[in-house]
Amino acid sequence: MGQYYIAASIDTKQCVHPFGAKLMEHSWIGNSFMIHVQQLLAPGNPWHKTRIVWTGDYSDKELFTGDPERNLYDLAGDEFTNLSDTPVVDGPQTNYIVNHSKNVYIDLSEVPGVKVLHNDKEESGWEIHPLSILTSSGNGRGGGDYRDDDDTNVGSWAGDVISSEYEAPVGMDKFTGFFIED
Repeated sequence: MGQYYIAASIDTKQCVHPFGAKLMEHSWIGNSFMIHVQQLLAPGNPWHKTRIVWTGDYSDKELFTGDPERNLYDLAGDEFTNLSDTPVVDGPQTNYIVNHSKNVYIDLSEVPGVKVLHNDKEESGWEIHPLSILTSSGNGRGGGDYRDDDDTNVGSWAGDVISSEYEAPVGMDKFTGFFIED
């Protein structure tokens, strides 16, 4: 069966739903859902520098909830405010995803494209947005999840303080552990 995800800010007790989509159905740079979350994480918006989790409906109970009977997906769906249709402070698209907990950032312009074969020629395809994969909780337990059993970065940012920024942060390391879909 497929696992469904929502993006949640633990600190603000708010979430957004990708309209019943599995992780790899919405985790692409330029996808309207990912753009909305990036805007929520931008300066002047409610998720800027908050703890973020992309929680799946198969994620562990108690993790991020303290309740042994509920996982964050269920808690957020029942008790968090849904910001899916909430306008955000409008502005240019941010270029950097920053993990303040780990003191690293991602330059989204450097995310490699997926190579696809088209008319017997290799072309760049869609780029996987690293934010949803890095902050995922429960990945690998359902259809539509990101598949790479050897990648230790999957879920390694779940619950960390995240923001999206217009300028590269000073004094932080650049993260380059990007994801490629085969």
